[in-house]
Amino acid sequence: MNLSKPATSLVQTEKLQVAAFRYPLLQDVVDGLRSTTISVIDFPEIKSSPKLPRIDIAASDMSAVGQTCLERMRLEAERRFCENDSEEVNGSDVLMTEKDGLPTLLDPRTCSCTHMINRTGVDIPALRKDVREEYVRWGLRAHAYRTGSDTEDESEDESDVGALPKAGLQVADGVLSDDDDEEEVVAAAPRSAGAASKSHKKTKEDKKAAMLEEVESKLRTDWRRHWKAYHEQVAKIPWRTVPGVVVPKDERELIWKDLWGADVGVVMREHFFKVDPDGSKFGHLPKMALASKGMMGALMAASFCERINSCANLVEQPPLHR
Repeated sequence: MNLSKPATSLVQTEKLQVAAFRYPLLQDVVDGLRSTTISVIDFPEIKSSPKLPRIDIAASDMSAVGQTCLERMRLEAERRFCENDSEEVNGSDVLMTEKDGLPTLLDPRTCSCTHMINRTGVDIPALRKDVREEYVRWGLRAHAYRTGSDTEDESEDESDVGALPKAGLQVADGVLSDDDDEEEVVAAAPRSAGAASKSHKKTKEDKKAAMLEEVESKLRTDWRRHWKAYHEQVAKIPWRTVPGVVVPKDERELIWKDLWGADVGVVMREHFFKVDPDGSKFGHLPKMALASKGMMGALMAASFCERINSCANLVEQPPLHR
């Protein structure tokens, strides 16, 4: 339970922007279980204080029951978080999903990926590709909103055989559907009104599709420049002066745990939106970090603490409460 305590206590602060921290939290627990030394309760030193004294001992010096319990905890952690579906501990790393990867690469505190280097469960190039594709989708939606083409609503004239569907630009997974602002169907022999309408609609759809293709092409072209500028700006952030950051007394380099409580609202305002008010430098990335599929403010699963604690429930069976 002492090993999972950091995860179960930190994750309960659900008002913080912590979506990017699920992966390092889990990996920290798994690494702790695999450590050669384990912190155990020092029973002879227990006093009246509710805080139990602990000492570090080598895992190899634990009793047979203790070693069995530790091995079961390692296996259960791997089965839950490392996709180990066997009955043996295999030492695999925590698997990072797209849900973890998007906020990790958008959050200024974690986007440098230093905590993911050499981890077998992480494919950083694939994660960057996921962010790029989400950037393009987000940009297309933003374009549709700015042009107002997704807000138009025109009723259909049921008496007109060649009437077009309601107006509106809809973008979903690269599929486009659109129509006219005006319905003008001229019946002229030998073409019927329906045939003329279909031809007219197709022409407008083709124009809209060509326009969207141009917008998407520009988004993909701008992506590399915006991504580079975003990371260069992250490197300039003076984290030790950011409200909420826990500055270590020994002046060591900051790690992700120190940045857990950082006021990212201040970070985004001062170092991104004020620096680039028109979005020409960082593109959509700052806004995506605050409101998108990979936003860093998304809460972790409410049952996260219970899932961590249930590892111990499956391992610790009465009367072996050790």
